[in-house]
Amino acid sequence: MRHYEHFLGHDGEILLADPKSAKAHWGHNQPEYLEQDDPHFLRKGHTTFPHSAVVYQLTEPSPIASYYFDKPLDEGVVIVEEQQYSGGYSECGIHKSKIVWDE
Repeated sequence: MRHYEHFLGHDGEILLADPKSAKAHWGHNQPEYLEQDDPHFLRKGHTTFPHSAVVYQLTEPSPIASYYFDKPLDEGVVIVEEQQYSGGYSECGIHKSKIVWDE
């Protein structure tokens, strides 16, 4: 997993994760983005719900429940880049049971 730095408070307490990390985007229960040389980094797959979208893996599945905008997410959420019909990409979290890996 990618190492990241934290912003530290005056008393040494960790306040915020690196804003470029999955933890900052998806909550502190989410694993970090995979290293670029990891065999699963940007592994291609497609979703089975709500539609068949092409996705590329960014993290391993979350080990425990996470929250996104105060909405609870079950354990096993994988952060992916989803290819939009327009050709662009958006980052999202999808449960591992809803992804079929092509490679």
